[in-house]
Order: sequence, then structure tokens, then C-alpha cells
Amino acid sequence: MKKVLSIMLVLCVAASLFAVGTVKVGGVFEFVKGNTKGSEYRPSEVVNYKTHGFGFNIEGTYDVANNLEVFADFAMTFNHDMWAKYSNQTDWNSFRESFEKSKEALKPYNFTGSLSINSISIAAGAAYKLPVASSVDVAVGGGLFFERIATNQSAKDDVNGSRAQYTKFINLGLSAYANATYKITEQIGVGLTVMPRLGLFNSFNTTYVEDGESAVIDKASGFAFGFAMPIVVGASYAF
Repeated sequence: MKKVLSIMLVLCVAASLFAVGTVKVGGVFEFVKGNTKGSEYRPSEVVNYKTHGFGFNIEGTYDVANNLEVFADFAMTFNHDMWAKYSNQTDWNSFRESFEKSKEALKPYNFTGSLSINSISIAAGAAYKLPVASSVDVAVGGGLFFERIATNQSAKDDVNGSRAQYTKFINLGLSAYANATYKITEQIGVGLTVMPRLGLFNSFNTTYVEDGESAVIDKASGFAFGFAMPIVVGASYAF
């Protein structure tokens, strides 16, 4: 949590240094669905994945002209579950369901463990400001994005000892951008931002750790399509 608060503080300070800029803070809902290239250990089979979650979003914009702005966006979501499957499978495998089944089966053997799933994304680009009304700001544009989705699963019991599994997806691609803000005052506003994203490059890695020894059990990287949609509702302050 300290790390997250540090990131938020740095972004807010950086945005406040803009001479003619706006800082936006709000809640975000995002869903992600995509696939990787063929797995290195199973080359003929791609990995499909999907997840969604709620979190927070911080954005800074800077006016470079009367009708043009640049933006930088940071978001973090905390997801309850993630689903994945190889292309030859018909059913999705739930990370949460698998964890809960292990927890129940090993409960008599003093099972303890945890599962966390989160996503961090960064986007930057430019947007054209449309002349709509004096009390409403509308901007549309696009740019690039980077996203990292991670699952961390740890477990310990009297039968298997301590173990952990870490799975990470990284996506790079193009992001569209659309924002509408209603200005309560000249400086304060509330608004909605949507950023449909097309992933073009993906990497995937799963590492298993047992008794202090770690091993990569699956990985893939290369050009592959994916889709994400962050939806942000929040407040803004113009400097």
C-alpha cells in the first residue's frame, strides 16, 4: 500500500507542476480479454485470458494549444478473479476457484495461503478539444499504453510445505481516448473518461516456487491481439 500511495503522490505532484494543466482523480472499472503467442513449452497452443476489476485512476493533462492537449494516465485495479485457458481447451480455468478448492481440500492439514490479482496500466497521448459548451469540456484522441496484470498465489500446509505461483501478463498497444467533463466552477469539474485499448504485443510468464527453489513453468511473448476498456468516473482540478 505504501508503494501505491507513493506512486499517487508522485503523479499528483508532477501534474501540479504543469503551468496550464488539469489533474483528474477517480475510480476506474476495467475489463481485459486477450491472448498470447504460442506457449514456449506448448508452441501450438496460445493462452487466452480475461479479467476485470475496480480500482483508482490518476490523470494529468496539459494544454499545448487552445484545442489540443496531451495526457498521461495511471490506473490500478484490484481484481477478484482471473480466467485463463489454452486454445485446445473449452472451459475457462478460474484462478480463484482453483485456489478455493485447494484451500478446502487441504483444510485438515492446516492450510494457509492467499491469492491477489491486480493490474497496473500507464497511457499517454494527445486529444483534440471539441467546442461543445462553456460548462462542458469534451476531448477525443489517442495514444499508447502499457499494462501489467499479475497474480500472486501462496500456500502452505503440512503435506506440501510452502509454495507459491506468480503469473504475469504484459500488454503493449494503442489506446483511444474520450473524456467529457462538467465544470462545476472554472477549476473544479466531474467527468467520465473511456479508453478502449487494442493490445498488439503480449508477454506471459508463470513462475513456480517451492522450498526456496523457483522455476519458470510456462512463458510466451510476441505480437498478439488483446482488448481492454478502462472506464473512469471522477473529479478534476484545473490549475
